[in-house]
Amino acid sequence: MKLHEKGLAVSIEGTLRLPNEVLAVSIHGTNIVCHMLETAMTNNVGLGLPLDWKTGLIGWARGNSSIRELWLFGNRAKGIARVNSVVDLGLCLTPANRRHDWAFENFIALHADWRGELETLVQCHVSLVPMILGNEGDVIIRSTGICLWERLSRRKNLSTNNVPTMR
Repeated sequence: MKLHEKGLAVSIEGTLRLPNEVLAVSIHGTNIVCHMLETAMTNNVGLGLPLDWKTGLIGWARGNSSIRELWLFGNRAKGIARVNSVVDLGLCLTPANRRHDWAFENFIALHADWRGELETLVQCHVSLVPMILGNEGDVIIRSTGICLWERLSRRKNLSTNNVPTMR
């Protein structure tokens, strides 16, 4: 992968791509994986997520107050997915409030419902993993995955007109 004209284009395996065609870039050790934006599922094999899946997943996370960050990991984040590959999602949950971890309790109680909702959105199997700060799973997902969305803190929301971030 080479950047051209101060980042205005990206050359991937000899093909020049414009920035609006790049869905995400992730680094795995010494490898740089560039996930390209395509419309048909057959063109997305090994490229992460189709844009409509990503939009749906982000909309779901925005509507769920238990979710603070939504991460893609596994084969889809590495760029080696097949059409029927599982969509591995890491859910960084809202922190506990005064010793009551309501978001984690929601994850335990509603896990099957959440997974069903997400599988309806992407039309394939979804794996949900809670990301517990400092836990080995959290460290692995953050080091190998792609953050698709994060909820801004209330303090940040006040200064940015309540617009959640989208990566």
